Amino acid sequence: CLLHVTVDKTEIANSMLRCVLRGVPRMKKQFRTAAWLVTVFVAGMLLPEFVHSPNDRVDAVAARRGGGRVPLSSRIASAASRRSYTAGDGIDSASPVHLFKVALSLSLGVLKQGELDLAEAELLADAVEAEAAALGVQEGVAVEAAPIEDASGKKKMVIGVLTDPYSLGTIGLAAFSTWGQEAQQFATVIFFVGSCQADTSSFPGTVVCLDTPDTYPPQRKVFLMWAHLWRHHANDYQWFTKVDHDTYVNVEKMRGLLHVLSSAKYSQQCSYVGLPALGRAEEAKKLGLSGRPYCSGLGYTINMHCMTAVGPNFGGCFDGTVSNHSDTEFGRCIMKHADAECTGVSGYSFKQIYYQQSGDMVFPMKLVSGGQMTLVFQKEPKATHFGATLLHPLKRADDFYRFHKQSTSGLRPVQPHISDKSEPSPYQMASADLRQSCVHNPQRQKAVTGVALPECKSCDREEPSVSPTVAYVLTQEGSSSRESFDETATVLSEAGIRAVQIPIPGWSGPATGHTPRGAELPDSESADGAQSASRLAYFAAIRSLLSNATTNGARRVMILEEHVMFSCTFKEQLWALLNSRRCTAHLLTKRRGGVVLLGANEATAKGLATLELDRSDAFAANGDVQAALCYNVHDSFEGSFAGIYHTSTFNEILKWMATVKASPPPFHKVFDHLSDQGYIVRAAFPNLVLPEILVDPLQHTESLPPAQVAVRLRWYEGKYCRRGKQPILG
Repeated sequence: CLLHVTVDKTEIANSMLRCVLRGVPRMKKQFRTAAWLVTVFVAGMLLPEFVHSPNDRVDAVAARRGGGRVPLSSRIASAASRRSYTAGDGIDSASPVHLFKVALSLSLGVLKQGELDLAEAELLADAVEAEAAALGVQEGVAVEAAPIEDASGKKKMVIGVLTDPYSLGTIGLAAFSTWGQEAQQFATVIFFVGSCQADTSSFPGTVVCLDTPDTYPPQRKVFLMWAHLWRHHANDYQWFTKVDHDTYVNVEKMRGLLHVLSSAKYSQQCSYVGLPALGRAEEAKKLGLSGRPYCSGLGYTINMHCMTAVGPNFGGCFDGTVSNHSDTEFGRCIMKHADAECTGVSGYSFKQIYYQQSGDMVFPMKLVSGGQMTLVFQKEPKATHFGATLLHPLKRADDFYRFHKQSTSGLRPVQPHISDKSEPSPYQMASADLRQSCVHNPQRQKAVTGVALPECKSCDREEPSVSPTVAYVLTQEGSSSRESFDETATVLSEAGIRAVQIPIPGWSGPATGHTPRGAELPDSESADGAQSASRLAYFAAIRSLLSNATTNGARRVMILEEHVMFSCTFKEQLWALLNSRRCTAHLLTKRRGGVVLLGANEATAKGLATLELDRSDAFAANGDVQAALCYNVHDSFEGSFAGIYHTSTFNEILKWMATVKASPPPFHKVFDHLSDQGYIVRAAFPNLVLPEILVDPLQHTESLPPAQVAVRLRWYEGKYCRRGKQPILG
């Protein structure tokens, strides 16, 4: 097989696989496993480079219709792009585990010829990605994409949301209030209900009643919805999309998909786009679709060419149904009258969730009467959920609001462990999704769950780097704090930042700081009652500050506490930090946000090791020394005396303070909470700001272990100054 290649390098993979796929089933059993393992390995090495090269890509569909010979890789890529996602075992189809399973099954001779064809598709699943690369599509972004509005400014897409009067005020309203509002930038959104008896006048969006029962399956409603779009909007739009009311639309991904669909590849013929499916195995013969994929009912899109072909035939298609499924029958209509089948677009997945997770246990979805799915959507979505163009199902309004916040704010929550005591099928699916996930704080992820996941890539800044112009300095009430505030205000003014004093009645000052780790705290701070009252006073000041910032539309807020000291090169270090993509780009966006802290209390030896490892990993991953100017907060992190907060965190901080007010912890514990929720919380190192030191940290160290002395040497290295750059340390 290795010798059976042609001179043209793009045919190497085709020729080799053709030989192996024909020859292996005839091999002796003891040789099959080895042959398949070699094939899988070589195919995995060759295909990313050779399949569908930009210069020699063959359009499989056009070649088939034109009678030309289609290379095996093209046929397999086409098959892979329309695989059914409804009958999988939950393992990533492109993963080594899955490829091994395919190879092993073949080696044991348990697959029939039809399944052998599917095995070909599984082996070359990555060919779809290769085709996307050949088209210039990467990470859901099209090169030189067409505008999403035509020359007259008309929107190119209409989205029909299939719902009912009972759900319109719950998940229907949630859909409209989240993705529905934002989608109207480029699409018209219409909600369709069956009954015309219900009063829908209070619904803020456009509602069309179809005068049919709101029964499930909603086959009649679906065809009536499409008939309405055909009669009233066929000439108004270029793309027509149907989604269920429990489907979440990722607006940015949908916008990107619309760009791709506007290319000649999709816009000059009937294109039927969605999640390709073949149906349940027991129904395949009854459906009679000859193995051609239809689009799963969670949502799909057709263009004007499809609408022109099938629009006049919707009535006949409904009369000729052979099942009670709406998605299969609509697909049959498209196949019959437009000669098209469902296709997926690489980089724009339509995700159907088949499991639910509670704690570390995962469970399969449940089917209720009529075949409807019931599923509790998890509070810690995985990367595949965030990356989906359409995500289904979200069965509760709260799920819509929470996921929309997570998605638009770029949150990547800490992922819970998945217990291997869960049922095998949902365990495999959830584990496959988990392996593809990332988090913003790998240190917190590992500490909380023991599951190691990589750090997500940093976002791009949407605004130019700019230093804060105002800093709010929290002080104790009374004249004794004036000197400390004046000192801080002078140093900040030297960096071009105006200081505003916020005196806090009842606050006893920073709960930690003033003295390095290991020194004794004043007796007054050890009294639980006084400490609790002091923290509540501090919380009240933060609550007022963030609430006012929200009211005034502030994008960012810089907050400091009294009695701090600054790096002698504070202005220059702050500017370097603000120009680090990893450290602060999230602060320079409209919605993503997070927190960056300008210093921390002295770390433990373990904390310093964690910090240095985090910075080392960041440098290795980014290849940029600026990425190592900060680290992710970890479980032993202490200090909230200097930080910049993005508006996206304000409400979450306010909610956290409300939940802990009965027994308020130190304020820096909010950073653990924010990290768990998926916000980016990073701290500068070397420290730009530190608590003011009353004693030299390197004196009186006899009682400290050597490791902590080493920490101090690292923690307080550099110079820290008063106003006029008068050194304190260093």
